[in-house]
Amino acid sequence: MNKYINVAGKEVACIAFPYYNQDGNKEAVKFRSINGKGFSCEGSPKGLWRIETYVEGDIWITEGEIDAMSLVQAGIDNAFSIPNGVPGKPTKGYSEDAFGWLWSAQEAIKSAERVIICGDNDEPGRACSEEIARRVGRDKCWRVVLPEDIKDLNEALVKLGNAEFRRLIGRIEPWPVSGLYDAGHFYEDIQKIRKEGLDKGVSTGYSGVDKIYRIGSGMLSVVTGNPSAGKSEFVDQIMCNIAEREDWKFALCSFENDPRFHITKLISKRLRSSFWENQPTDEDFNTAFDWVKQHFSFLYHSDGSLSDLKSILERLRVAVMRYGIRGAVIDPYNYIMKEKGLSETDWISQMLTEIKTFCMAHDVHVWFVAHPTKPASRGQDGKPPMPKGYDISGSAAWWAKADQGITVHRDSDQPNLTLINIWKMRFAWLGAEGSSVLEYHPKQSIFTEGESLDFDPTIITGTEYDADHTDFEAELKKLQLEAEITYAA
Repeated sequence: MNKYINVAGKEVACIAFPYYNQDGNKEAVKFRSINGKGFSCEGSPKGLWRIETYVEGDIWITEGEIDAMSLVQAGIDNAFSIPNGVPGKPTKGYSEDAFGWLWSAQEAIKSAERVIICGDNDEPGRACSEEIARRVGRDKCWRVVLPEDIKDLNEALVKLGNAEFRRLIGRIEPWPVSGLYDAGHFYEDIQKIRKEGLDKGVSTGYSGVDKIYRIGSGMLSVVTGNPSAGKSEFVDQIMCNIAEREDWKFALCSFENDPRFHITKLISKRLRSSFWENQPTDEDFNTAFDWVKQHFSFLYHSDGSLSDLKSILERLRVAVMRYGIRGAVIDPYNYIMKEKGLSETDWISQMLTEIKTFCMAHDVHVWFVAHPTKPASRGQDGKPPMPKGYDISGSAAWWAKADQGITVHRDSDQPNLTLINIWKMRFAWLGAEGSSVLEYHPKQSIFTEGESLDFDPTIITGTEYDADHTDFEAELKKLQLEAEITYAA
């Protein structure tokens, strides 16, 4: 049929691609000129092209309809195309609706055995493929690896011929997550490190804290501290800073915070002004509220009941796919139901392993807040000492399995000064063990740099808890042995 194409400036012969949703209702028709790459569209395609034909099994996702057609002619029935091409390579993050088609296909993706990603062999294509894998979960994703001189699947079919094309798509490989691979599997990653260096992580927004702690993607930060030390406030502040600087989105599973009051704290941090004492104008309120809405979603337990880890991780997976979150908070640990039949030590170890697996599969940084045990003794000044990883209730796994370990600590004589102590840093390029000081402003719910303050850190740290850690050391050796066996396997 003939359609008017803008780039051609006239009606030209076109091929039509009708888009239907999974219920079989037509959403749009996309037209592509037979000669050249001019496009026109009637309606607005929301989902994958051909998704209405899905039958249970693998899902193959391509960047264009012609690429999907190439797979179909090679015998791949479950071949589908992104509706509007790749959204480009983002400088910070993708727009809110860039991957709406992924959410519309969630039921098919959930039931699929594997998701095979067939992106174009260029920078935007690779970035888009990586984001699809992150949102779906790398443990479920596979990929077609194109030869260096071939841009996409259709070009591979034309250049290689039908028989070699079938062999190419038959050599799919799992998305890099875990397991055993040859060195060639990591060639592009090593080239990137060689040219650009190691990823230095994301800034906390504070130069002093950045020297000891930067946020790495796909990692687990364990946060502890005595009651009312400001653990949750500090994590909220870090997330707000990252949302402002990097446009990250977050999911908050904060059992001790009613979302309504939690949102007022986030608004205060955004406005740098007390929500309660300095009522914002309607314009400022609406602007700040929209910002919070854009960057934060909430896992809410309205009845105050305990939640199990499975339901938390399932909702976080939904948040990754639907909103594209890059960070999440679970605060605090003791609201999660312990699995029956396991000791507390074994349960904590298993729980942290599952959270770590989620972090790596979806490239999400999780902050997990855990309360320390009550110290058996106090310092010479009668104040509770600053806890660290081995002081967290239940298991040495808190120390062993954290990528980054943080204590937020305050002294009752100087309540506005907050010590940020890093007691675990798995990767040296993201920080180091050490401390930094911030000043807390309770009315505005914000932290500011504290390095310029006349401050003696020993006043706030006090005498460290020197309990008998024999059990901790034994358990830690056991966990390290388990890790060695896992990596060897």
